[in-house]
This record gives sequence, C-alpha cells and structure tokens, in this order.
Amino acid sequence: MPERSTAPRRPSRARPATPRDDLQRRRRRSGTRTGVGLPGSVPASGDAQVLVDGHVLSLTNLDKVYWPRAGRTKGDLIAYYAAIADVMVPHLAGRGCVLRRFPEGVEGEAFYVQRKPKHAPDWVRTCAVPRSSGKVLDQIDIADRATLMWVAQLGAIDVHPQYARADRPGEPDVMHFDLDPTPGTSFAKVCTAALEVKDALDALQLPSVVKTSGNEGLHVYVPIVRGPSQKDAWRVARDIARVLGQRSPTLFTLVYRVASRPRNRVLLDFNQNAEGRTLAAPYAARPTPRASVSAPLRWDEVEAGVRADWFRLDTMPARVAEVGDLWAPIAAAAGRADIRTLIAQADPAS
Repeated sequence: MPERSTAPRRPSRARPATPRDDLQRRRRRSGTRTGVGLPGSVPASGDAQVLVDGHVLSLTNLDKVYWPRAGRTKGDLIAYYAAIADVMVPHLAGRGCVLRRFPEGVEGEAFYVQRKPKHAPDWVRTCAVPRSSGKVLDQIDIADRATLMWVAQLGAIDVHPQYARADRPGEPDVMHFDLDPTPGTSFAKVCTAALEVKDALDALQLPSVVKTSGNEGLHVYVPIVRGPSQKDAWRVARDIARVLGQRSPTLFTLVYRVASRPRNRVLLDFNQNAEGRTLAAPYAARPTPRASVSAPLRWDEVEAGVRADWFRLDTMPARVAEVGDLWAPIAAAAGRADIRTLIAQADPAS
C-alpha cells in the first residue's frame, strides 16, 4: 500500500470560536446560557434543583468557571451533557465508567474516580468490574441522562467507559488505535495517519469508525464480536500497528517512551487496549483550553480535512442534530468483526 501524502490539507471551512468577552457579555445581558442549544432547566448561575428522569438533582455553583480561556462554566458542562445524553448514554450504559474530576476547573488539580462515591444517590447504578489481580471495582453505570448530569455536578469533565460490558467482563466489544501526534506534527498529518489505519483495517475486512480525541489526536475504533479476551484484542492491535509502523516509518512511531519518540510522527498507540486502560467516551467533554469534545467523524470528513477545534461544548449539540449519532456502529449488534482468525495468527508474545 503506497504511503499517503502527509502534506497539510486546507480545511474546507472554518468555524471560529465565540470570543470569551462576547459570550460573557451576552450571559450578563440575558441571564441564560448562549450558543449551546441547551435545556432551560439548567440555570446559568447560582444553585438549582431540577427534575430529570424522575430524580431530583441538586446543582450547585453553576456559574463557576471551568474553562477560563473559553469562558465556559460548570453549568455549561451540566447543560451540555443534558443536551447530548440521547446519543452519549447508549455508549456508556452497561459499562463501568471511570470519572476524571476537575472540581476547580481545567486549570486546577484533577483526580480519577474508579468507584461509586459513598455519597452517591441510591438510584445511581453500578457495574462490577473485575481485575486480574482479584479486585472487583464497583464503578458507576451511566445508564441515563440523570446520572450523566449528576457526574457532571461532581465536576467530572470527561468520562472513560470500560471496553467490555458488565454482563461479560473481560470480553471487550471494541478494539482501537489511539493516534497521538508527537511535537511538530500537524493535525492534517494525524488525519493522514488515521486514513492509513483505515486502509489497513479495510484490507483485513475490519469495519472502523473514527473520532477526535478532543485534543490533537484521533481515535480509530473497530466494533468486534465478544468472546476474545482483552489480551487477545491487544495482540491483534499490536500486530496491525507493527505492520503499519514498518510500512510507513516517516508517518508512524511505535516508541512508547515519551523522551525517545521522534518528532513529526504520529504515535500509533495500541497499548490502550490493555486491561485497566480506558479512553474518553464519544461526545465526552475534554479538559482543553477551548472546551473541546471527543467528536465522532465521518471518514469523508477526515479525508477532506477537519480541524480539532471545530468540536466544542457550544457546537456539538447542533452538529448531532444535523448528522445524528456517527458512533452508532459501535453499539449496533450487526456489522461487528470476528477477530478470532487474526488472534490465531497473532504473535503470542506479550
């Protein structure tokens, strides 16, 4: 397969961010959230109690700034998740979720939450997530809009679901590649790398979908038939990554140690398939200065050229209304890849 050109593509259109000063001025004048198309039940400031899915949620400090450079608040985060829940929750429900909390916003300290907090409401469900160590983690199951809004009230900006559903732990239903640019690498080159990954998967008759990481990378996912272990999925992803690294050494690197990675390459990270690893959920907000989200894309958009900063809290609800749930193949029963043949051919070494 010939290597794709890594010349930067010119984006077909621009979507400039709303200036922070203008955003705040409009908020002060109207007292409401602007530009997000959000439910009026989430006020722009103060505290509130709202009824969601039959549950009363106590929302506090709604005007607390979480993204200072973008002028976005805790209330914006909660309202975004309320607006996006219909397409996001199907990709979270039935899986344990790891939360990353930023109680002081994206410029403050963050920490991961692996278990359901003791103060959680009784109606917040959990999933038992066993580990090879023998531990079982009682993780939050974000099964509805109310739970998604409740974790946002905790300051959980992004959400990381398990790769396996709770009814069959240890049997992932996805395999994926995390494409992460090294210094000096343009987002256009990351798009080129993702298209190379798609070509390789197409050759193996493996369906794939793609989303932004929410920062400057891309995530390529393959929906797979359950049965193989997490280690099996890791081995298959590793072998595909090795072939691509050998085929296109000026495009990809597989060097995991940050200090040793070459510049102007795309790290083809297959190690995120390992047990205990997670990636940000589709549609998840991200702790970036511009309040970006992890946005599902069409492959023709990647081909034409996109910009990572197009996809933010204030733009994503309207995009979903226009294009629907582009991540739907991951949740569908049909169209999944059976990787057992590839497992039999995989290098057995760990």
